[in-house]
Amino acid sequence: MEDKKRNRHNEAYKSLFKTKDEFIYFLQKYIAEPWTGKIKTDDLEPVDTTFITEDLEDRYSDIIYKLRLENNGEIYFYVLLELQSAVDYTMPFSCWNICPSY
Repeated sequence: MEDKKRNRHNEAYKSLFKTKDEFIYFLQKYIAEPWTGKIKTDDLEPVDTTFITEDLEDRYSDIIYKLRLENNGEIYFYVLLELQSAVDYTMPFSCWNICPSY
């Protein structure tokens, strides 16, 4: 029962960034740099992949977008969402669990 509830909440949080417009709004609101105002939805593409392993997928979700730049370059945005039902005081160190190469 708890896993179903967690997955439902994970999907709800993940859906916040499903549309390009919502993702652009997030970037403009929280990054608030001049370049974010230049992003157009046609230049942004969701990437259909995940880097979360099966053993962690009930706690984490990730969303990846690719932004095509005017100079033919690309930027990838990787958003990692973690669903928590209790305060985790070790949160600043949680990347070590996901990104052991650091």
